[in-house]
This record gives sequence, structure tokens and C-alpha cells, in this order.
Amino acid sequence: MPPQQAQALLEYLKANPEAAKEAQQVLKNPGMAQAFMNMQGAAQQPGMADKYQALKDDPDLKHVFDDVVKNGPSAFQKYWDDVDLMAKISAKMRALQVEPSSTPPRPNSGRAPGSAAPLTSLHDAAKAGDEAAVIRLLDAGEKVDGK
Repeated sequence: MPPQQAQALLEYLKANPEAAKEAQQVLKNPGMAQAFMNMQGAAQQPGMADKYQALKDDPDLKHVFDDVVKNGPSAFQKYWDDVDLMAKISAKMRALQVEPSSTPPRPNSGRAPGSAAPLTSLHDAAKAGDEAAVIRLLDAGEKVDGK
């Protein structure tokens, strides 16, 4: 986030303690915070704003985006936990070719970011949000406190 935007966000949160409290909920979940930031950043990229607008206007998703705009992080949290809805949004994003370079690998991909190689470190699997790879590595004896 550019410094000016970060400063404006801090000032807004200081002036709106209820919004700051809700934002803490998003920040407690690193995956959700990263997805939220990726979405915000990608929507600002040339050619992406129209694609995100198409998602927002999609009849299957419009109520979700409207709710998140109206109710903020608490609504975002509610939808984030809806696995079927997230799969639907992901499919629609792929159809629109909305794949910003900063998007983390899809869960359960078993692959390192930007690679066809399977994830081989517990840290990388956790960072990628790949629960299946984490379980596989732990079952194989990977140490949680390993370097």
C-alpha cells in the first residue's frame, strides 16, 4: 500500500473506532487480510477495474458485494467462511481471467508459488494456505519448529 494511502487509512480508523474494531477481525486471519488486500490492489490495476465491476454486477454475487460494502469486515468474514461461495467466486474470477500476480496459490494446490514443484517446506505450505500440503508434511515427520 502506498504511504499516502496507508496514512489516510490510519486517519480514517482513528476517526472511526467502530470501523477499526471491525478491521481487526479481518487482520486476525492473515489469509483473509491478504485476499482483501490483493483484491483492493488488483482492482486498481489497468484493465482490472472492469473485470471486478463485472464480478460486482454478477447476479449471483451482487448481494455479496453490496453486503460487504454496507457492512464491512463482519460481512467479509461471513462470506469468507462460506466455502461454496468462495469456490463460485474463484471460478468466476478465473473465467474473467482475474489472476493478479500477487494472488497466493489456490488452496490444496500442493505447489510452490509460481512453480510446478510440490511444496516441500512446512513454512511454504502454511504461507500458501495449503492445508493438504501441511498435513502431508507433518505426517511425513516435518518439524513444526524446524528452520
